[in-house]
Amino acid sequence: MIACEFFTRFHHYVQYGLFFPVYKQTIHYSKGSIELAQTPKQKFIKPDNFDLVLSGGSVACSYGTLDPKNTLDVLLNKDSFNLCQEGFTLEDEINSITNLDPHNKTILFITGFNDAFLTKNIKIRQSKRNQILDKLYIISHSLFVVKVVYKLTHGYKNTFDEKDYSKQVKRLKSLAINNRLLVLHQPYLSPQKIKSLEEVEIFNQQNKHLNEIDFKNSRDFINKELSHLNAIDLQEHFDNDDRHLFTDLCHLTHLGNQKLGGIIRDLINSK
Repeated sequence: MIACEFFTRFHHYVQYGLFFPVYKQTIHYSKGSIELAQTPKQKFIKPDNFDLVLSGGSVACSYGTLDPKNTLDVLLNKDSFNLCQEGFTLEDEINSITNLDPHNKTILFITGFNDAFLTKNIKIRQSKRNQILDKLYIISHSLFVVKVVYKLTHGYKNTFDEKDYSKQVKRLKSLAINNRLLVLHQPYLSPQKIKSLEEVEIFNQQNKHLNEIDFKNSRDFINKELSHLNAIDLQEHFDNDDRHLFTDLCHLTHLGNQKLGGIIRDLINSK
């Protein structure tokens, strides 16, 4: 067992430069990825008065931005209520808003990546994996053990449910009846992006975990559905910028957050 563990870690070190890649039962493939996972999660308190409601996944939470001055809540300079949560899909985002029951508010969704990447089947796989590792206690920190569990729970195919997503978009439309609805389709570190040196390294390390064809097909479908809500696809805005905007495949650096915040401010002020 010790020999298997050492060999597995050594092999991972040769490939990715990390000898201790397991953090919170997850295998990481870059130092930046672990630093990102260790970033303290923001806690949002509902203000007494707010004009803007923000919902989305971890990008809407500014997850990965270490500088508190560059979080979206600060950059937007608005009385906002942020309902984001790591791993949220469109269904989760809508549920968070409907529970709030807003009226005459500006509601902003930063959405799309998790629906194409973290499909329901993938979430089932992750849940099953975590249940197994929870029962293994201390040996769940073993890279060899975690890789074995990954293999055992790999049977769930990453299938995107187009019918279910269309149903969620119809729910989203209903929020526009009593509110001003703004929808942004989240960008990702795509093959087409003009990359910084840091992003080239990130892309080479992490892109193999993204099935580009399936993801692109799912993303195109999401874009088509969101277009009925006059959503703005941010991909081109980020693809044509050669600065270091991404910390991994989807999360943003402080520069990426500044760019996103500027786009949102212009959008809010123009309508």
